[in-house]
Amino acid sequence: MTIRQFRQRIIDSLTPLYGIEEARSVASLLAEHLEGVGTTDIIARPDTECRTSEEEFNTILSRLVSGEPVRHITGYTTFLERDFSVTSDTLIPRPETEELVFRIIKEYKGTTPPPRVIDIATGSGVIAISLALELGGDTLAIDISAPALEVARRNATALGCDNIRFEKLDILSAERLPQADIIVSNPPYVRECEKAEMSHSVLDYEPHIALFVPDSDPLIFYRKIASLAFDALSSGGALFFEINEALPEQTAEVCREAGFRQVETASDLFGKKRFVKALKP
Repeated sequence: MTIRQFRQRIIDSLTPLYGIEEARSVASLLAEHLEGVGTTDIIARPDTECRTSEEEFNTILSRLVSGEPVRHITGYTTFLERDFSVTSDTLIPRPETEELVFRIIKEYKGTTPPPRVIDIATGSGVIAISLALELGGDTLAIDISAPALEVARRNATALGCDNIRFEKLDILSAERLPQADIIVSNPPYVRECEKAEMSHSVLDYEPHIALFVPDSDPLIFYRKIASLAFDALSSGGALFFEINEALPEQTAEVCREAGFRQVETASDLFGKKRFVKALKP
C-alpha cells in the first residue's frame, strides 16, 4: 500500500461519516503519526510504500469507522502548539478551549508577580498546564476523576511544568478554595436534552462525567464555582468560564448573583457566545 492509497482509503471510508474536510484532516494526521510524512511528503512522494502493515491499517480504519476519535488512536492532541496525552478518561480539547486560554494568556502574560491560578475540572490538564507554563504562577488543577488527574500529571511531567499541583476534589461538595488571582473552568455544561445533537464519537468515547448536566439544573457547576471563586479570588481577580452557547446571559447572571460586578460575555471565532469573564470588586 502506498501513501496515496493509505490516505485515499481513509478519506473514502470516513467521508460518509464526517464529511470530506474532516476525513482529509484525519487522513493527514494519521499519515504523519503512523508514517512520519507531512503534506509536502504526500504531494512529493505519493507512491512511497507504507511501513504500516495491512493488518494494522485495517484495525485502525475499523476503529475510525466505528466512531472512535482519531486522538484516542494517536494518544495525543496539540493544544497551543504543545502535545498533550489524551485518553478515554479525558475530554479531547476543543478549539474554543484553546481560544479561552489564549485570551487569558494575552491579558496576563508578563504580570508581576505572576498570577496564582486555579483550574477546575482540569481533565487532561491542557488549561492549567498551558497557563502555568505561559504565566509562570503557582497553579492548582482540580478534578473529580483520579484517572484524568493521572493523565494531567503525566502531561505536566512531559512538558517540564513544575509550578503546578493537582487535587482530586468533587467541586460540588467543596466548602472553599485557596486564594487565587485567576480561576478558570470548563465544567460540564451539556444538557441531557442536547445529546441528540452530538456525534456518536463524543457520546460513545468521551467521559460523560465531564460533559453532561441535568436539564433541571444546567448551571449547577457554574453556580457553585462562582460562589467559591468570589470568596477565593483576590480583589480585582478574574473568573473565566467556557459556557454553553445556549445559556450565555443566564451564566453571566449566576456570576452577578455570586457578587461579581464586572461581568461580560464574549464570542468565539465563529460568533457563538462561549465565554464569560467576571471580575471581583
